[in-house]
This record gives sequence, C-alpha cells and structure tokens, in this order.
Amino acid sequence: MLLSLLISLPFAQVPQTNTELVDLFPTVSSLPDNFRRAGPRVLFYADAPGFGREPFASDGTAAGTVLLGDLSPGLSGSWAPQVELFPGITARGALIAPIGASGGTPLWISDGTPAGTLPLLDLYPGQAPKQIRQGLEFDGRVFLAVVGIGSSSGLWITDGSAAGTQLLREFVNLSNLTRGSGALAGRVFFNARGGSEGFELWESDGSVAGTRLVADIDPGPGNGAPGHLTALGDRLYLTATTPATGRELFVSQGSGGPTVLAGELQPGPSAPSWQRAIAFDGRLFFDCTGTAASGRELWSFNPASASFALVFDPTPGLGEPSQPTGFELSGGRLFFLSRSGPPGGPQPYRLFALNSAAAQPVLAAPGVGLELAPFLRLEPLGQSGRVAFPGRSEAPGTDLGIEWFVSDGTPAGTFQLADSFGGLGSGAQLPFNPTSLRYSAVVGDRLVFCASGGSSGYEPHSVPFLATGAWLADSLGFGCGLQGAPKAQALSAPRLGQNFQVGLSGAAPFAPAFLELASAAVQLPIESLVGAPVAGACTLFLGNPQQLSVSLTDASGSAAPTFLLPSNPALAGVDLYLQWLTLAPGAPILGAAEISDALAVILGP
Repeated sequence: MLLSLLISLPFAQVPQTNTELVDLFPTVSSLPDNFRRAGPRVLFYADAPGFGREPFASDGTAAGTVLLGDLSPGLSGSWAPQVELFPGITARGALIAPIGASGGTPLWISDGTPAGTLPLLDLYPGQAPKQIRQGLEFDGRVFLAVVGIGSSSGLWITDGSAAGTQLLREFVNLSNLTRGSGALAGRVFFNARGGSEGFELWESDGSVAGTRLVADIDPGPGNGAPGHLTALGDRLYLTATTPATGRELFVSQGSGGPTVLAGELQPGPSAPSWQRAIAFDGRLFFDCTGTAASGRELWSFNPASASFALVFDPTPGLGEPSQPTGFELSGGRLFFLSRSGPPGGPQPYRLFALNSAAAQPVLAAPGVGLELAPFLRLEPLGQSGRVAFPGRSEAPGTDLGIEWFVSDGTPAGTFQLADSFGGLGSGAQLPFNPTSLRYSAVVGDRLVFCASGGSSGYEPHSVPFLATGAWLADSLGFGCGLQGAPKAQALSAPRLGQNFQVGLSGAAPFAPAFLELASAAVQLPIESLVGAPVAGACTLFLGNPQQLSVSLTDASGSAAPTFLLPSNPALAGVDLYLQWLTLAPGAPILGAAEISDALAVILGP
C-alpha cells in the first residue's frame, strides 16, 4: 500500500547544493535579523533601501525571498532589541509587530506572501506606542506581553483575527510568559505587578476571569519577582525572593494549590546567582552559582528527592566557572555549551550533550571552537535529534573559517557541513549581531542564517543540512480537538528499507483515526475550508491528500501504526507530509472531527 502511494505521488527531490546567498540589495548590507520559522517559510527583518527596516519571507532560496511590505511607511524602521518583531504563529498566519510605529501599537498578520500580509488590529489606538516584549504560542493562539514605556502594560491573546484578539488585563508591568504542563497545561504563568502587591506569580487560561494572581510570595508591597519559570510534570517551578530565603527555588500548583519553597541551594538569606533553567529527564537543570567554590556550573534539582546536585564542573575547586549556556533539547538529549579545558589553561566553549539518566555529559564536538559563545544559539533540526551550530574546526589544515556543524550529541555523529560558505573560507562571518534574538532558522532541509561573505556584506544565506543523506521529521501548523491539540510525531527514523512509525497523541479516546499522506504542503485554516467557525485554531497542510492507514485510538487518545518504507534508493531525499484526522462526536470541526498538526518528512537512505 505504502509503496504504491509513494510511486504514484509526484514527490520533489531535495536538492543537494552548497550555500545559497540571498543578496537582497547588492550595493548595501541588508543586515537581516530576527529569523522566525513560519510554516514552510522563514520570516526575518532586514534593511530595504527606500523603505527602512521591513519584514521579508524566504523559503531558503533567492527566488523564494520577498519583501512582505512597507509596514512602517518611509524610513522609520530601526533597531528594536527588546521588541518581539514576530510574536508568534497562529493558525491564521504569523503575527508581525512593525518597527517604528509613530502612534498606537499596530499588529499585522501574514501568510508569508505580500498579498497575504495585512493589518490585524491596533492594540492601543491613539496612544503612545507600546512594545510587544514577548509572545507565547498556545494551541493556535498567541499570548502577548505588551509593555508600555511610562504607561500601563497589558496581557493580550489573539487567534489571528480582529474578533479573536482580546485584552485580558492591564498591569503595571509583566514578563516571563511560560506555559504549564500536565494538569497545568491549559494555563500560562508569568511575573507581573497588578496593583498594590509587588511583582508576583500570575496565571491565565486565556479568559478575563481566568487571569488572576496565583501567589503573593513576598506578601505586601515586596517583590517575589518570579523568574526562571519552568514547567515539569504537574508543577511549575520558579525562582523567587523572600527576606528569609533570598532567591531560591519554589514550586507551584497554580491557583488551585499552594506555592511553596521547593528547596534551598544556599540556606539562609544569601542566595545563588540563577541564570537559566530547563526541564529534562524528570529533573530541573540550572546554570547557577551554587557555591562560592564551584562558581557558575550546571546544577540539577530532583523533585522526587527534593535535592540539588552539582552535575558538571570540569575544573572543580579551581574557581574557573564553566558558565553553561545555550540549553536545547533534542532527541532525548540536553545539549548545552560550556567552558572546558585543562586546569590552569585556556577555557574555550565546547558543545556538550547529556543523555537521559546519564551521570555526566559527553563532549559532543571535540576540536570545534565556538567563538560566538556565550551568544551562540543551538538550532534544533526538527525531530531528528540533532542540532546545528556555527563553529571553527581546530584540526590542522581544516580551518575554513566559521562554518556550520551538525551534531547528534556524540563525537562520531558530529560533522561539518561541507564548506557552508561555498569557498568563502575565513572571510565569512556570522552573525553581525550575535546578541540578536534570532540569527538563524530552519525551513525544510535548509538552515537560513545571517552572514557576511566578504563583498556581499551581511545578507541571508542558506545551507542544506541534509547533504549527507540524513533524514528529517518536523512539525507544521496546529491541530484542534476535544482535549486540546492532537499531535503527529515521528516515533522512528524515516529511513528507506526500515520500519517507520508515525504517532498520534492528544486525540479523542477510542476514535477512528485516519492518517493522510501528500507530497505537497498547503497552509489552509480549517474554518476557511468548512465554511463554519471552529472551536480552536487548526490548519490543513496536505495538498491533495491520500489515505495511508486507519487506526483506532486507545484510552489515552494515541495511535502508532508502523510502515515498512521501500528500499528504492531513488526515493532518498524526497519530501512527504502526513496529518491525522480523527472522528469524534462533539469535536471542533463541524461537531464531528479533530485534526492534528502536520508532520513534514524527508526520507533518508
């Protein structure tokens, strides 16, 4: 069945080419920045002569890169380092916050084309401009933290339509939007000051009534100042300050339960210096100064034993902190950057990976210097369990300047993309502004990034990271269902001649589930297809789909059929797209159906 479908579909072969330069304006540097994946395209801001700084969209090729429009007429575009220029992706398109608005706080929506880039709503018409400091995607909608300069701030939510954009509450200020998990999955938590209390922990379920104070951790006008908000299981962990404890780790069950001290890394009013936090393998991992002797190192907190542990200190007792940074999860590993070197010698940054349940991290990329650390950001490559990062080979005779590398967390699985800059060698530089929010993004099989190639100045480039014949699986769009957003997942590698398992989770229990297959991607909101409102934002991504299988979900709403991929080498590198449709009474689509997000797959040999 699968073989006949693969033969009948007009699949596109992934091109195996070197780096492609998108020289937007040959006479000047366009200085692209704030790269953001939006379905099958990457959005970014760049300098456009005669327009100022405006948004562009690209599929990773020069021919597929376009100016979306003059959203801030004239030359008003400028740098805005604290503003989220692309606050999030809704089922109706990507949100854009134009730079340099002269009044109000305009919000735009875009499908990645000039014709589909349209004004959505002015959040504060007639008022002084406010800044969208953060956006948090939430099942096809986006929460927005909109901060006023010398004026009030607001928590908003939008589904990408004017009617579906709502102010939830005004605050003195707010920050750190974080989504809960488990029993708290339907809520967003944040740090805010709403009135007479100081900065404390708040939550919202997306409604006005459900936006409320969770806990006044430092009672009265004092500031608990919640930070490092991290969801783990059915709890939310955060650092907060009280006069008795200093800044320590707290745990919250949301407004329905207590918020209490989880543990003290430094007992008493003295406090560790917390930097970053991430949940992995049932534990919390922190970059923090746990003790004066260790300096800034990688620590963990185990909720089961309510205990802290020093995970990684490459030079113990020498007062040389490893300063871990760049935390990223991929393929059951925690990737991070850390200073490492011989005692008393140079301490350059290196790439490390920690496996689930492993005691110590592994040096994943020996012999690769990370000159851009600590500003460097690891780029996950879909669901492949790999990350991409810019570095410089230290092996004699192999230095081509700063190039892109790919790693699966092991030395054997780490390799340099063959001359990412197409022979530019040491003349290549990236990025021009390493402190920017985003200087790279993945679209399809290509990594799109900002770099200088010498005479071209700083421009967008793209490089195929599958040139070695690797596979890829990545999520697209949004689903909608009775219990949230059903999700499609690649549970095994899509390699020719091997079994490929496609998972469904979060769907209705004991429901017929149809897995659909297509060779081309579209991007159509379900509402526009059925001609009726849908409770929840979801998108169809399959063009001319064909049915691949029928399953019955289990009690948890999951299914996981397995298919034997044909061993035909001609199919290596082709694209395919998969999406689940589930039938369930009362479901959001016409009261009868659910749909998952889509799974974009590139077959590997």
